[in-house]
Amino acid sequence: MNTQQAKQRFGIIGNDLQLNRAIDIALQVAPTEISVLITGESGTGKENIPKIIHQNSRRKHNKYIAVNCGAIPEGTIDSELFGHEKGSFTGAHENRKGYFEFADKGTIFLDEVGELPLSSQARLLRVLENGEYIKVGSSKIQKTDVRIIAATNVNIQEAVKKGKFREDLFYRLNTLSIQLPPLRDRKEDIYLLFLKFASDFADEYKTPPIQLNEEAKKILQNYSWPGNIRQLKNFVAQLSVIEKERIINIHAIEAILPKIKHNSPILFEDKSKADLSEREILYKVLFDMKKIFYAPEAYPSSSKHIMDVYTPSNDIEDNRPLILYLHGGSFYAGSKDLVDCQDFCTNMARRGYVTASLNYRLSSPTLFLLSATEQYQTVLEAVSDIKAAIRFFRKDYATNNNSFGIDPNTIFIGGYSAGAVLAIHLAYIDNISDLPISPVNVQGLVNSIGGDLEGDGGNYGYSSECQGVISFAGGINDVSWIDNNDEPLVSVQGTADLTVNYNCGPGQNIPSVLTLCGSGEMHQQADNMGLINDKLIFS
Repeated sequence: MNTQQAKQRFGIIGNDLQLNRAIDIALQVAPTEISVLITGESGTGKENIPKIIHQNSRRKHNKYIAVNCGAIPEGTIDSELFGHEKGSFTGAHENRKGYFEFADKGTIFLDEVGELPLSSQARLLRVLENGEYIKVGSSKIQKTDVRIIAATNVNIQEAVKKGKFREDLFYRLNTLSIQLPPLRDRKEDIYLLFLKFASDFADEYKTPPIQLNEEAKKILQNYSWPGNIRQLKNFVAQLSVIEKERIINIHAIEAILPKIKHNSPILFEDKSKADLSEREILYKVLFDMKKIFYAPEAYPSSSKHIMDVYTPSNDIEDNRPLILYLHGGSFYAGSKDLVDCQDFCTNMARRGYVTASLNYRLSSPTLFLLSATEQYQTVLEAVSDIKAAIRFFRKDYATNNNSFGIDPNTIFIGGYSAGAVLAIHLAYIDNISDLPISPVNVQGLVNSIGGDLEGDGGNYGYSSECQGVISFAGGINDVSWIDNNDEPLVSVQGTADLTVNYNCGPGQNIPSVLTLCGSGEMHQQADNMGLINDKLIFS
């Protein structure tokens, strides 16, 4: 089954690139047994993805059960999921099988998994870890063989921080994540969905289908649709029933659509006023995290970009090594605020490093995936931003009494996924002449990011060089352009990594490259350092 066949079978309408990518990932992961977490706003159609996975898996001839965790009362959810013994509570007049028993050898879809109470989360984690569960009122351990697919419209990472969702369960569910785009990001699909719903309701009500004039069509495509596809479907149903005219104009639309007020964007959260988890409180005791703004020279002077700097609390050292750590996200997503970035920086600061993470410039998924020129320019812009961040620290060292306590001659750069790619590029692109001119004139693109890789406006002349690179599975499968005398590179990957297909040897005979392969040693080293292992799950 390919992407188009999946859309036809499950009634999915649209040609959006992000939507197609989500379906494609679902088809790829279906033959495996790994857990999948589907994220996206309410009404985006998350329920279709687990059906695609189930129907294309070895379990497709067994049961598929969908459970809305948010619709089950907290007092009965354990009984619903795991079953109960007769007499275990008032009203338990007989033994009852739970969903995990019914779905043995099949698939369970847990919708709104973020609504599970903590006690149920602990039970669910046990099922995920070893396939065991205990019925309510029983002491007998039972086994089940189910594949769990979960979905949520809440920010699970924030729930983890606030102690409302188990961190270990989050990482176990989030082995692979599939993000569904909101309808407002699928402008070209809105009219297609409108036509589909209009046709369905016309058949149901035995009336001619409603249509939109051009002005009305533009209104629909530019509306924010906070309720996503579900809201659009209800909207079309209302129009189909109450409008006598079959050609819908702007006045009919404005009479039904609510006027949504958009709040101004929040630049940062005052964590001192937020609910803090035990983990956050501990980190605040151990470290002072300084959130600073800096203006990369390659940016317009009006632009400000944010960077988090982690230093040991009450630190008086003035010669600590600096690690600049970069988030992943395929160059069009991700943030320094992701928990793995924060975890890495915090743990390395605990070990005596000054660590920093920053948000570099990103592209849009559509532009990045369709344009080779956009891909090159996006990487160069991000590299320029990171170079500016390094110069920021060296300028602070020279002109501001070294307020961060760094050794300016011991600066390392690292990251995971796209961040790892950027780290490698930053270390090994020193001059414009290092860039290719074919198939895209990359050297010519440099003018669009500020004149040169160092930035020609406000450049204080401080070096952007680093002394070493650590790459967690960055998508670089050709290191032939790395010179033997370049900065040392440690490349960390799994033995079955299909993207970074090194031969797990001594860096393809390049002395400056050390490749670490195999999951056992990497996991042990990460555990010894206290790092979260979610970015180190390699085969």
